[in-house]
Amino acid sequence: AKRGVNVAIVDNGSKNKASIYNAGVITPTFAKAPKLTPMKIMQAIIDKGAIRVSILELLKDPRWFIKASLSYKKADPVIKLLMKISLDLYYNFFYTEKIDVDLNRGVLALFRSLEEAKKIAEQVGGKLLDSQNLIELGFKGFEGGVYSENDIAINPEKLYVSLCDRMKEMGCNFIVEHAIKIREENNIVKVTLSKGENLVADYLIIAAGAWTTSLCKYLGYNIRLKPARGLIMLFKANGDRVIPVTSFLEDYGIMLSQHSHGLLRVASFFEISGFNTEWSIRRKNHIMTILRKHIDAFKTKNLYLLKEGTGFRPCSIDLKPIIGKLPKH
Repeated sequence: AKRGVNVAIVDNGSKNKASIYNAGVITPTFAKAPKLTPMKIMQAIIDKGAIRVSILELLKDPRWFIKASLSYKKADPVIKLLMKISLDLYYNFFYTEKIDVDLNRGVLALFRSLEEAKKIAEQVGGKLLDSQNLIELGFKGFEGGVYSENDIAINPEKLYVSLCDRMKEMGCNFIVEHAIKIREENNIVKVTLSKGENLVADYLIIAAGAWTTSLCKYLGYNIRLKPARGLIMLFKANGDRVIPVTSFLEDYGIMLSQHSHGLLRVASFFEISGFNTEWSIRRKNHIMTILRKHIDAFKTKNLYLLKEGTGFRPCSIDLKPIIGKLPKH
């Protein structure tokens, strides 16, 4: 838009989107794909560990899980590079557009095993903390931690709203609808919207996350993506500082970030089970039990659940990002 291009954005709002319901961290230091080894997949099926897999999804597409398990760690160098570039771009965006996203610098990864913490510290170059250091910070039951001052946490909802506002201010046509069909005719792109209108364009960028597969099928391109859902819980902290720094509970797959003294974000689960937004009380209680066990403030502070939501992360078959021109278009 700044270059004078006539831009239209089709966006179906923020409900059940990873745009808002995500961990809110940009962490090149700890960037890694989830470990989908055969053993991890079996544990995930029987409801053990931080990753969950629906047996129905496994039976529908076993090849996807086999390929994903064989691809573990192969994507890490690519992801680390893109995360570093992403971090620089975000910093530039926050500065030039004067955007407030409750930015917090520094991320702490916590481990029940000191040896695991030492191994990660050697790999990423972060600061190693022992159990006594972590107790002083308010964390119990962890033998080691790794702190990286280069990673950041933000409030993704503030980012989403700020992006929308900036685009509207710059004259972009912002259309809050679903794109239900895409076709190309004579080098012109036509997008059919949910209310029946057709949008015509010279170029189209599809950035629909987990929903990309359904849009690309009209163009004859099958992207092997699966949605991995995560639960986000936002707590009101009554002005209290609940955690001293953005923290990953690595053994449990839980992340905590405090955007301000009044708002605490808890992100959890990595579950491949389709576009399901329902969570049982048992699953939510499981998270709260872990938090009360390991974090003093969850037993001493008055925390109220403000809202919760489900974000669907797009997972490719080789765990790598999908960027570039669609084949034959």
